Amino acid sequence: MRARRLTTTIFNYQESEFALEFTPAAQGDSVVYSELYYTDNQGVKKSMRIEREVNDTVLTNFADGAEFHFRNIFFLPQGMDTVYGDYQAVKAPKAVFDRGKKIDFPGAPDSRYSVASNKLLYEWTQTGDLILYELGDDGSISVLETYAGLAPRGTYRDFFFYDDDRFIGANNNGRVHMFTIENYQLAYVYQGSNNYFARGFTHPAYLPARGFFYSVSAVGLVQSWFIQNNATWSNPSSITVANEFPYRAAVLFEYNTLVAIDNDGGLWSIPISSTGLFRGLSKIGSGWNRFPNIITLGKKLYAVDGNGDFYEFDFNATDNYWIVD
Repeated sequence: MRARRLTTTIFNYQESEFALEFTPAAQGDSVVYSELYYTDNQGVKKSMRIEREVNDTVLTNFADGAEFHFRNIFFLPQGMDTVYGDYQAVKAPKAVFDRGKKIDFPGAPDSRYSVASNKLLYEWTQTGDLILYELGDDGSISVLETYAGLAPRGTYRDFFFYDDDRFIGANNNGRVHMFTIENYQLAYVYQGSNNYFARGFTHPAYLPARGFFYSVSAVGLVQSWFIQNNATWSNPSSITVANEFPYRAAVLFEYNTLVAIDNDGGLWSIPISSTGLFRGLSKIGSGWNRFPNIITLGKKLYAVDGNGDFYEFDFNATDNYWIVD
């Protein structure tokens, strides 16, 4: 028996609606229909039967923080009885009205940031410097190392921490290098022809992860790329993750969830697998169009507004609906 599962949950706080999308029923999965129930914000219990050809529905009068219960009903080939799956409880995020705490962040709003651990953050500045910061137990951020002019912007169009002590640099010719730092200088990990292990990388955006990185094409095609720490390709070298990525800012939170802002200011949570595959999609906030960029470090999220000011959030990517407008 292959159960249908939830793929997308879009909570609309303003309209008290919870939009749901399900995996399509497949031939041979034995699903007859699905059903769910919830108690609306007026205390009325609602039940819904979802036929196998229906892939989405909207729960109305649904309060933030409330939950619904969902299950599949099966009838196996040549079976003699209906099989009822266990109910799965799904909770809507709880609305949090939080505009963030304005802080004196040591970096610059137009720098490129990549996380090295839950406590360590690299900044690649507009002058090509690489700065390593540490997050203290009291929430303060301090400078540990500064590498002046390490990766010039005139040479590299993107530069970020990759894994262990490795960095990825994509130069202006579309060639990709892996580096380590020796004596405050970049050292090539790959020693082959011209020291690059890939070419043709002209994507508008890259998203660092752990042991792989994402590329986002001009049309929104998302791929994850797997390079071993000796700068050789894994097998497979890449997989396609999504054909559309309608977000203008995105960052990895705690190595397991992409947090992204769409063009309308909606905030989204996208759980990922160890290979970068998307494992769901939930809307977790509104009003985020005031922030052109977001950064994460540990359980903190830092948002940069249009004036270049930094705002800190004690963040949660699953339980809260962040309203910042």
